[in-house]
Amino acid sequence: MNYKEWREVKLGDICEVKGGKRLPKGINLVKQKNSHPYIRIRDMYQHKNLEINEEFEYVDDDTFEKIKRYIVNSGDVIVAIVGNTIGLVSKVGKSLDNASLTENCVKLINLNACISDFLYYHLISKNGQGEIKKGIVGTSQPKLPIYNVQNIAINLPSVNEQKSIVAILSCLDDKIELNNHINKNIEEIALAIFKSWFVDFEPFQEGEFEDSELGRMPKGWGVGKLGDSPITKLITPGIGIFEGEKIYLATADVENTNIKNDSTKVTMNNKPSRANMQPKVSSVWFAKMKDSRKLLYVDSFSKELLNDYIFSTGFAGITCLKDSLYYIWCILLSENFDVLKNSLCNGTTMEAINNENINRINIFIPDEKTLKIFNDMMIPIFHQFYDNKQQNSLLTTIRDSLLPKLLSGEIRVPIEEVR
Repeated sequence: MNYKEWREVKLGDICEVKGGKRLPKGINLVKQKNSHPYIRIRDMYQHKNLEINEEFEYVDDDTFEKIKRYIVNSGDVIVAIVGNTIGLVSKVGKSLDNASLTENCVKLINLNACISDFLYYHLISKNGQGEIKKGIVGTSQPKLPIYNVQNIAINLPSVNEQKSIVAILSCLDDKIELNNHINKNIEEIALAIFKSWFVDFEPFQEGEFEDSELGRMPKGWGVGKLGDSPITKLITPGIGIFEGEKIYLATADVENTNIKNDSTKVTMNNKPSRANMQPKVSSVWFAKMKDSRKLLYVDSFSKELLNDYIFSTGFAGITCLKDSLYYIWCILLSENFDVLKNSLCNGTTMEAINNENINRINIFIPDEKTLKIFNDMMIPIFHQFYDNKQQNSLLTTIRDSLLPKLLSGEIRVPIEEVR
């Protein structure tokens, strides 16, 4: 160690480790919102503070009474302990105070001489993740037993120095979370404009309308197939020969509209068979699996995806023609698309939508003038969206670079500056 006054302790010495609770047999979660959200591992893919969102599901009042001993409180640190998600860490936010916790996680509570933010940063660090991996047992179904969580080693400075370290790292994470919040608002603004134009037809109310198989539409518009129309073409599998490495993006690497993992590098001679979809300029992508909201788009701002990435055939890709990119993107973002896609999924082992059923999805085909005006309106909106994502990527790199140095004492911070 190159630092003084730090002490090595076991996690069990500074907090209690408590398990979550499996739902009673025969009980399912409900989507209707109530005061009893249930935290699953799939909900934990957020930056640091875990807050409630539209993806959460809930337990009913009767079920909550049976499992209410297994709630979490705001500020608790939770860790995934099952399968390939072992080591996923979140800090419970204010909106999830008193939420129920899955049996696939543990909560770390009643901390002594350690603040929750410092514990969170230690567990996501390289050293913390290494300690977690040491405790994994089993191969076919890996698990992290509570006893091994208690034995995780942590180098602990004074509480005041912990606060100093946390202040620096939290400043970066707070900006990342602010950008995420702004981008969420940007998507909502884009969808509100989309609904006004292409669902409620507000700008066209003074014009003529005509009937179609999708209902009434402005005169001069048409109806086409999502995968094959005058403004859309389904992208078929197949990539050209390339040299060096590319990043393979599987559906598991995407959560909502964000790439959460881009570390899988492949070569032409050493790539999974499913790595066979080539991103194209002005294209949109969505995961084919049922109940899977994983969406990406490639526009003029994000075209680095064209050269660096290969997508899994678990995605469906659609080339957007005639200024239709943001129009089609908003269709994919809408809740109606999720419902329609799920209704057309089939299969035995894993339900998914196939290309034939993608072409059963009808969409309005607006006239070219309308598409261009809408597209020009969306460009600055999504340019800001992209800039925020790029800023987050830089901030994340800075944070991840500072993290091991701050937690090892290689970089010391003035304690007196923290209030």
